[in-house]
Amino acid sequence: MAESFTGIDDETKQKLIKDGLDKVYNYLYANYDRKNPEQMNKQEKARQIEILHSLIVTYGAENVWDEFITHNIPDHAINILKRVQPDILESQKKQTARVELQEAGINTRGTSATFGIEEPGYQQALADELPEIAEKTNFNTLLLGAMSYHSANEFAQFSKKINERVIPTAVDMEDYSLSQADPKLVRTIKTDARNIPLPDKSQDVIFSNQLLEWLRKEGLMPSGEVILAVLREAFRLIKDGGCLVMSEKTPSYEKENLTSWMALLLLEATLKDLGFDKISDYSELRYPNHLAKKSGNLDNIYEDKKSERGKFVPFHFIVKAKKKESAIPLDYKETTGFQH
Repeated sequence: MAESFTGIDDETKQKLIKDGLDKVYNYLYANYDRKNPEQMNKQEKARQIEILHSLIVTYGAENVWDEFITHNIPDHAINILKRVQPDILESQKKQTARVELQEAGINTRGTSATFGIEEPGYQQALADELPEIAEKTNFNTLLLGAMSYHSANEFAQFSKKINERVIPTAVDMEDYSLSQADPKLVRTIKTDARNIPLPDKSQDVIFSNQLLEWLRKEGLMPSGEVILAVLREAFRLIKDGGCLVMSEKTPSYEKENLTSWMALLLLEATLKDLGFDKISDYSELRYPNHLAKKSGNLDNIYEDKKSERGKFVPFHFIVKAKKKESAIPLDYKETTGFQH
């Protein structure tokens, strides 16, 4: 039976949200091979999304994201700080040297996390839409966050592959991330992804690439409030029937990727609540061996021992969400009951 939780204090609210998240965690721990989380039964996965959806409707997505992040980031963050603290001075020296090399026109950046590395995933996620996309005469794409300065160019090149008439735009808060974008390939806008100076319903496809973990309000941890604001802005910009395609690491990390799977479910529930439809995930994607090696970042990739083709599984997920025709986002201020 649904209960109303209006007027409850913050401490009680936090406990209720944590209890709801624990339900999903416990279910995952009890029922799934955590090394192969993509094997989750679709019906049971939908059940977990409904639990998270109820939490979001009741308490607001930013509260649920913040509770999720708070319970999963600290150990990882502390371990990082412990590991890097003795090397801070050396890292500063390396950073100074890196800047000097970059100013001399020498590329010191690896290819990890760039748009090009993720391109096979984007291609597969949009497979159903590609024939229609190719025929559009007014086609616009947007990249949220140009992490690694060549991502903007790679994004523009991919956009051109799927529609020759495309107008691609990349946005980022940092000059550095946009500095190498070729103005002949892509338009760039230096801006906060929560407030992008583009018209409503102006974009056919919006991409994000490893963005969520960097959406921070203050300090080290990502912010649920900022995550929700960016997703809302993407919803505003996408045309009815358009797509949001996200290749993301979880905003926290946990052994055997269970937290990544939890973040995937939470993201899908949030997108559903915003008004997106036909949400699909491609967490089962396998990336060729040479791409994993090319990335130079094998810390986030583990070998799929069962695969005869010797491929790798990245510790992240790809999600595609289509915007409903004439979709209206939910007002999170309206509180409803949560089924226990």
